[in-house]
Amino acid sequence: ECLYTPNAFTPTGDGIYALFQPFPGCEINNYRQLVFDRWGNLLFESNDPARGWDGTFKTKKMDTGSFVFAIEYMYNNNGQAKRQTKRGVINLLR
Repeated sequence: ECLYTPNAFTPTGDGIYALFQPFPGCEINNYRQLVFDRWGNLLFESNDPARGWDGTFKTKKMDTGSFVFAIEYMYNNNGQAKRQTKRGVINLLR
């Protein structure tokens, strides 16, 4: 696996760990990131790995809590394109 995802972020305005975004350890393409609330509502979607979630939905700051993410991407695995899906929980701390 070539994509590291943190388990928490703190969008407090200080610029440190302000976004939830993955850190690729290899070249990735066909990227798609989704973030959901506990009820399954889609809060964030991006096709750009450099664009992270800032903890808002429609400009409203989300409360501290846990959110579910799914990241789908492709990467080169010894000359063969491999599809990977990573799912997990991200904790938003304020």
